[in-house]
Amino acid sequence: MYHLIPGFTLTEVRAGDEAAYMQHLSDRSVHDNTLRIPYPYTEADAKDWVAGRLQDNLTKPRITEFAIRNEHGYLVGGAGLAGLDVEGSHRAEVGYWIANPFRGKGLASAAIARLCDLGFGIFGLERLFAHVFTFNHASARVLERCGFRYEGTLRHHEKKNGRFVDVTVYGLTKEHYLMLQRRGPVTLKKLAPEQIDTIVSEFQAIGWDKPRQTFERYVSEQQTGQREAWTAWLGDRFAGYVTLKWKCDYAPFAKENIPEVSDLNVLPALQRQGIAAELMSLAEATALKKRGKVGLAVGLSADYGKAQRFHILRGYVPDGRGAQRACGTNLAPGQCSEDHLWMLKGG
Repeated sequence: MYHLIPGFTLTEVRAGDEAAYMQHLSDRSVHDNTLRIPYPYTEADAKDWVAGRLQDNLTKPRITEFAIRNEHGYLVGGAGLAGLDVEGSHRAEVGYWIANPFRGKGLASAAIARLCDLGFGIFGLERLFAHVFTFNHASARVLERCGFRYEGTLRHHEKKNGRFVDVTVYGLTKEHYLMLQRRGPVTLKKLAPEQIDTIVSEFQAIGWDKPRQTFERYVSEQQTGQREAWTAWLGDRFAGYVTLKWKCDYAPFAKENIPEVSDLNVLPALQRQGIAAELMSLAEATALKKRGKVGLAVGLSADYGKAQRFHILRGYVPDGRGAQRACGTNLAPGQCSEDHLWMLKGG
């Protein structure tokens, strides 16, 4: 038994779980967002699954398919490592589902984190990966919060409900997992007025020009619904921030109602530790859930080389309109910024 969050544990599948599987997997939303759970989910499906897991419990050296249970021992979800030969594999596929009444409690993140601990710490795996339907933004967000990185999109990779659908691939290597363990958890917070002194001070200490007025404006625009802004913290230490503008300054995106990720910054001493990815993941998930697409601009000079690679690896593609030069917006009259490229994700 492994503890997840207060009141919930990860255990083996048990005889008698059939009724819970029948109850929860009759929910069409579970089928729609997972790769292999059938619908309608029948009594025969439940009996076959439980019988197979009971056999695995007897014959496999370690359990790889688990039940998520509440404090009463009742099954409320499942998680596992598919395609794993415990004595021979170097990789496995992560899968999970949570019953509808128990979503939004952090169970999925806790279950995946525990699977990572088992996969890398107990089974000695080198890599974990997951396949997620491109429309399942919630699952993508959960994986990214657990350190998984977007690795690509497989076009028409699965056939679901009579149509071909795209699948995104997320992966996590042992090396990156161990780095995240050393780093510790990142806390993401809404930008608030009481944070501004700390933020400005941190940037002043490294010679970056981030005036107080910028963050005061972000707070004001957040209050009026024009912008979202989040900060990242390692314990009590400020690490970085990002904002999301609901109305993009770029006319083609504004016309299509595409929000813009804007002003992503992580302190240099804390870069390359997955903090920017966590900030971006939250901003993207917020935008995609509400609008289905999200955009951003990246400079074309060599100074922006790391940012270009970062966004491309996250699945952004150029919007096809070529390089642009912004004039007037947030600049002095007649002043123009350098060339940049507008990029798009989703849709």
